[in-house]
Amino acid sequence: RPAVVARSVWSQSFRIAMPKKGAKSAKGTKRPAKAPPGEAKANGAKRQKPANPGSAPTVKDIMNDRLTPLAKKYWGLGEKNLRPYDAKVIEQVYSAELSGTDLKAIAARAVLLEFSSYLENYLWKNFKPDKASFAHVMSIMMMVNEKFREGVPVWDIFHITGEDHIGAFFDRVFSLPSEKPDMSLIERTSLVLFMINCYASLEDPTIRSCCMKFISLPMWKHISQARLRENLEASPRLQAAWKAISKGSKGKKGKRTQRGKDDAQAEADFFPMLIKDFLGRLTKKSLQNLEQRYVERTMELLVDLLSRLPTRRFLRPVLLDCHFVVRCRLSETVKNEAKGRLLRQLLQMITFYEEFGIDDVEGKALDEREIEMRRAGRIERLQGLAFKYFQKELRSLVLASVSSMDTREGILKHLEKLSVARLRELCEKAHILGAKDDTSFMEVPETKAFLSEVFINSFEKRKSQRQEVSALPLYPSEDVLWDMNLVPELNYHGDEVLALPKLNLQFLTIYDYLLRNFNLFRLESTYEIREDIKNVVHRLKPRIAGNGDTVFTGWAKMAVPIKTFTITKVKKPNIGEIKPAQVAAEITVDLAPFQSRVRQDWEAIREHDVLFLLCVEAKYNLEEKVPKMKMSQRMNHVELGIKYVRGCEVKFVLDEEKSIIGERKKDGSVHEGVGDMRTYRVEMDTAQYQMDMTAVVEGADDVNQTFNLLVKRQAKENNFKAVLETIRNLMSGKFIIPEWLHDVFLGYGDPGSATYSKIPSPTWDLKFADSFLNFKHLQSCFPSQTLKLKGAKKSAMPGPPYKLTFLQQKADVAAKENAENAMEEEGANAKNKRGRKSKKNAAAKNGAEKKETIEVEPYTFEEPGPYPEDVPKRNDVRFTAKQVEAIRSGLNHGLTMIVGPPGTGKTDVAVQIMAELFHNEPKQRTLLVTHSNHALNDLFEKIMARDIDERYLLRCGRGEEELRTEKDFSKFGRVNYMLERRLTCLGEVARLAKSLGLPDDAAYTCETAAHFYLQYVLARWEVFMQQWNQFKKDGTKPPLPVSQWQLQQQQMEEEKKANEQNNIEEFDEDEEEKKKNDAKVAAASTPAVEDLSKKGFVEVFFPFNVFFSNAPNSVFTGNDNTDFEKAWGCWRHIKNLFKELEECRPFEILRNYKDRGNYLISKHAKVIAMTCTHAAIRRGEFVNLHLQYDNLIMEEAAQILEIETFIPMLLQEHDKEFGCRLKRVVLLGDHHQLPPIIKNMAFQKYSHMDQSLFARFIRLGTPHIQLDAQGRSRPSIAKLWNWRYKELGDLPHVKSLKHFKTANAGFSYEFQFINVGDYQGKGESSPMPYFYQNLAEAEYIVQVYMYMRLLGYPGQTISLLTTYNGQKALLEDIINQRCRNNPFYGPPARISTVDKYQGQQNDYVLLSLVRSRTAGHIRDVRRLVVAMSRARLGLYVFGRESLFKNCFELTPTFNVLLQRPTKLCLNVKELSSLTERKAKETGEVFEVKDMSHMGHIVGQMALRAQQNIAHRQWIEQQQAINEEKAKKDALIKLGLEKKKEFERMEREAEEAAKDEDEDDAEEGGDAADNGDEAAAETEEPSTAEAKQTETPAGASEMETEREKEEEDTKDKEASNEGMDVEETPDFSKMKYRELQAECKKRELPATGKKADLLERLQKHCGK
Repeated sequence: RPAVVARSVWSQSFRIAMPKKGAKSAKGTKRPAKAPPGEAKANGAKRQKPANPGSAPTVKDIMNDRLTPLAKKYWGLGEKNLRPYDAKVIEQVYSAELSGTDLKAIAARAVLLEFSSYLENYLWKNFKPDKASFAHVMSIMMMVNEKFREGVPVWDIFHITGEDHIGAFFDRVFSLPSEKPDMSLIERTSLVLFMINCYASLEDPTIRSCCMKFISLPMWKHISQARLRENLEASPRLQAAWKAISKGSKGKKGKRTQRGKDDAQAEADFFPMLIKDFLGRLTKKSLQNLEQRYVERTMELLVDLLSRLPTRRFLRPVLLDCHFVVRCRLSETVKNEAKGRLLRQLLQMITFYEEFGIDDVEGKALDEREIEMRRAGRIERLQGLAFKYFQKELRSLVLASVSSMDTREGILKHLEKLSVARLRELCEKAHILGAKDDTSFMEVPETKAFLSEVFINSFEKRKSQRQEVSALPLYPSEDVLWDMNLVPELNYHGDEVLALPKLNLQFLTIYDYLLRNFNLFRLESTYEIREDIKNVVHRLKPRIAGNGDTVFTGWAKMAVPIKTFTITKVKKPNIGEIKPAQVAAEITVDLAPFQSRVRQDWEAIREHDVLFLLCVEAKYNLEEKVPKMKMSQRMNHVELGIKYVRGCEVKFVLDEEKSIIGERKKDGSVHEGVGDMRTYRVEMDTAQYQMDMTAVVEGADDVNQTFNLLVKRQAKENNFKAVLETIRNLMSGKFIIPEWLHDVFLGYGDPGSATYSKIPSPTWDLKFADSFLNFKHLQSCFPSQTLKLKGAKKSAMPGPPYKLTFLQQKADVAAKENAENAMEEEGANAKNKRGRKSKKNAAAKNGAEKKETIEVEPYTFEEPGPYPEDVPKRNDVRFTAKQVEAIRSGLNHGLTMIVGPPGTGKTDVAVQIMAELFHNEPKQRTLLVTHSNHALNDLFEKIMARDIDERYLLRCGRGEEELRTEKDFSKFGRVNYMLERRLTCLGEVARLAKSLGLPDDAAYTCETAAHFYLQYVLARWEVFMQQWNQFKKDGTKPPLPVSQWQLQQQQMEEEKKANEQNNIEEFDEDEEEKKKNDAKVAAASTPAVEDLSKKGFVEVFFPFNVFFSNAPNSVFTGNDNTDFEKAWGCWRHIKNLFKELEECRPFEILRNYKDRGNYLISKHAKVIAMTCTHAAIRRGEFVNLHLQYDNLIMEEAAQILEIETFIPMLLQEHDKEFGCRLKRVVLLGDHHQLPPIIKNMAFQKYSHMDQSLFARFIRLGTPHIQLDAQGRSRPSIAKLWNWRYKELGDLPHVKSLKHFKTANAGFSYEFQFINVGDYQGKGESSPMPYFYQNLAEAEYIVQVYMYMRLLGYPGQTISLLTTYNGQKALLEDIINQRCRNNPFYGPPARISTVDKYQGQQNDYVLLSLVRSRTAGHIRDVRRLVVAMSRARLGLYVFGRESLFKNCFELTPTFNVLLQRPTKLCLNVKELSSLTERKAKETGEVFEVKDMSHMGHIVGQMALRAQQNIAHRQWIEQQQAINEEKAKKDALIKLGLEKKKEFERMEREAEEAAKDEDEDDAEEGGDAADNGDEAAAETEEPSTAEAKQTETPAGASEMETEREKEEEDTKDKEASNEGMDVEETPDFSKMKYRELQAECKKRELPATGKKADLLERLQKHCGK
């Protein structure tokens, strides 16, 4: 780690220097800074304490501390001219700051030194093993311990100097007790804590090699010879190693060197001397606080070492030989009721692991039968010794059964007649004790009590841990809930020892793994339940009524008073048990007080939900005033009156009519509840019920008669019971995990042994259907391999799909098998082992030197059917080389670990693996598991978009309704879909039968359809294939009878008519579509038999032409080769039709939804998706349904608890024929992002419960594939977090797409850190514990959001994030008040915490860091990575610059952030969200001074926006007026033109009439006149008729253009028809107001001067 500026902040988690809860903090003035230790006198200065002991110090306090100037002089804080190294400084700092007797004060000073980078910049940098002083070594150890307490990476600092340097340091550390025998208790405690941390880091090879030599075989020099021989005889390997050790270390000339002897002796002596020192202190009657802490830490160390197989196999014999457990049990300190409680709990853990059922040498798990057989063998040998040497005293033992030695009382009865000497002799003979002159490092007390206890401890039957776990109630009772020793409080800071199991890197057996997880999960759930119950009862405000009953004066949405509670059924115990088999009860409540959403939550209670029954006895009267208390001092359970707590599981819910709510009716609908009263049928915990009834017999109250309150919890947090039950069932039952995964899972052996390259029989040829877009894409994915084309020209670049054969992998497997066979053959005769080994190494080396060759064989997809739905959907993602490597690994058998940094396409890789497996292994089933419903839906939606038939997809659990699709993929939704598909497919079968001239009764059921397929369809296809083969052989066509051809023609005609009739009934078909159909049918038919010779063979003889006549395009082209492939596609369509019907047949046979749904899960679905929580809850149901699956793909694996990752591997039973069916496990995640969420800090920090299986595998060194290109963020934004990953680049599109290259409009920079100072003298605040808020940052962020919205940024592209729930609540309040209902702004896409937003993204992110006193949990680099990687285009971080810039863990990110101004830089000239400015261009920068200045800017913008809107509205109104006026003018103009046209026509008609009259007069005859009139009637219409034909058209046209001109239109029609027209008034004589009235009457503008109105009216009237 490079030297950096020292930290100047306190961590949020630091509370060591605080007084205990409830203690008052000291007040007063600051103490003056003392002189720096480096300049103090020889006697040193007094230790400086934090300024405010009751709270974390501020930045100002730290900067005023005396260590700060000293750090500036010697080791950093950004100073360039540092003083040279001075060893006296370390001595003086150690004596003044890190030594003494005040443990809390030392811890506080260690925190300050750690913040100043004392370890990396001064201690380790100047450490020299030969010259370093005791204080120097101790200082390094204490700084390492502090870094572990803070959860900060440590060993990277040490690796800078190399392994030899680290090894020398560890030698010095382990030699400290001999170097300074008078070490203080604090120094010894620090040494033990350092060893705890070191042995927890054995995944580091250097640390492992340094530590393991101190706990190894040489330790056995200190055990008795009898026990030594017994242990060596168990393993020939150990015998050989012991012989080598006995010879000692020798120099080059074969002589023993003094240094070698000293080192070997130091390594052998360390732990035995530590144990001796520990046991010596236990002989005291009482221990002081520091000594108590030392003893507790030592026991913690021993528990850790016994729970790991590499250290256990050497330590356990030493503990057994010194009888560690017996000595501790007899100690007065452990027996002490007050101080010895924690020691007794730790001793119980040591006893458990000392007796754990495992072979220490081979690592094989021992079941209870094997353990009992070994014990019986020891008792049998004891009886032989008794018969041979102690016949007189132990005659009863010789003839007794093994069961007589089961109990303590039975063993003591046998030992009654033995004296102390004879008992000692018996113990020696039985190899329980060594001889008196033996070399054991501990003296044996010669007392009968001690010897008897040793004897009992060796032969007493142990209690079965499985039976104890099965007897535990799964629901917490009041005894567990309020026991702070079992369930610690929230604020644990790592400075105390707890009697809790730890999740380490390694586990002894699968049972050990399950037991630790069971205990931790149970206690973590208990803590959450306790907090929920306290919160609910506190809100209900229980009070004592006048009659003495408890009434609830408050209200809580999660609780309701109980009306009645009754135990309805108690079944008899099962054979061999004492607890009842079942306890059922009924609870009746009234839901009338609840409305709307709260009522819906109570109505949503269904089967398997967990409820809690409480007995609350109020402590305060109604009139009594209860003192108000802060949230941090909320009343305890005694003050709240909580007396009893019991849990129960809902079986079903009844309404007022006693009908089951949620039960599915025959029609498929769900029964809704009636009325307000609800009755819950529940099952109680049988073990707890038995304990309660036993207590009643002994005189206690009957708990079941006292319940008065029913409490529920959030569904997402209330699944603990099902998970605990699943774990307990796994512990008591038999299950098998894959053999290839077993050792890796426990943390032993080769970490890579589970990968596809090392498991037996790997797959070296793989089909990639659509993973590659083209051949160039294929080449780019294998840049370092040689591609060899098969079946294609070298110059050609064939398209996908491809079959790849990895020749080198195939050759390596073959070579390995040949080498192993050769070695087996040579093994019997060859004596030169080294020669065989060299041959094997040479072969492996030659194989590794060869460049991998990949044989590429293109192949073609099968011809799809003629319908669009037959064409499969193809992948369009251009995968990178790393992604292809991940896909390749996922397609092989074994474990695949894929590390996906943000935006690298983990989900796309998972979907592609799933798609390829579906096509390559169609008979296999795959389980998809994620942590959250959001991630599962995202994954499932992408799978839906691929070419996986939806009938094989199933989405289990809640959250399915959030899928963005109208289809229902739940269990019952898929059942309905299969029933619908059955009807659809049967309809197609009926159509097929009709096309073949057969009756349609074949489509009656799936069974009849299957018979129809075999008898008629398949038979015709086989005949066609025979004819085709004959035709290809000799080229002759078989004769086709005329009757058959005519039948086909007739069927096609009927098909055509039926289609036409359907089209007429349903919709009017377009003419073009009809023509296409007619042409298609005409092309498919042949008019005469003699024309058949002109058609292709397939086109004529294919037996299903008529059936496919409704295809969108013509099926056949006349080319037989092409048509034959298309015929195969048609036949494939028919086969799939009957295959689907065959799959629908079970749904036809099964008659209820439950059976159909169970069949769907157990047999039908091939892709089953669920969350890890649902898998844990329903594991028992899945096993009972005999669920089988072959592949497990798990997304978000780094966010899932260890046990919740393990359970999905065990959802199926052991297959008797194939063993464990699981073939592939694909884990996708990112251990550099946030781990699983654990609410209690004790379980998180001490027990490491937040460890995921994914992260543990990474720590173990399991090979993994890290995706190396992100496509989410701008490259500049990605620099804020990509430093955490090795070789993480950018995908091309983030550099080429326009929106990535364009700047953020209105902002000078695409990312920026904005320094936010105090607002009104106040920074962060905390209205209740851990509920941090910062008003200045919240206001600033909302102002920036409003600014973006005013510029035109869509609200859905902006997310507001923060690191604390308190700030989230504050942001929501401000947004609700100012933005949500304002049309200018509206709400953003999301307001969330960083932890909850993991896995999501948005274009723009505004992030609030909140804290202004301490850095808080953003110091966790994983949280920092998540926070910085959520934005795509813009990231703006708001925080306190002075607080975060010097924090060591945040340095890589803040170095980039602080390269830019810390005041918000805007581009105020850009007034919209659209800009052409490039991302690297800042434009004209405008700096915002602070939050108030930003508010002023937004206020001005909002005012301008309102003015602009008003102006736009005015312009729109004017435009509307102008448009209306233009329309009126156009209508007027049109009317005038029409009028002129009418007048012209009238004149022409009159002239024509005059001409006719003149002609008639000249001819002078009525006949001629009549003839002319008749001719005129036939040839030319009269004027009136012309008027009548013209007028309506003109009037209609005017009505369409202007409907309001009715009066004018009537006047015109009347004038055209020759009617009298009203005389136009004389406008010139009218006054101004009369003219306005006339204008309004005619709908003319009534504005302007009198002359304008007059002119307007005259024009309108044609004057």
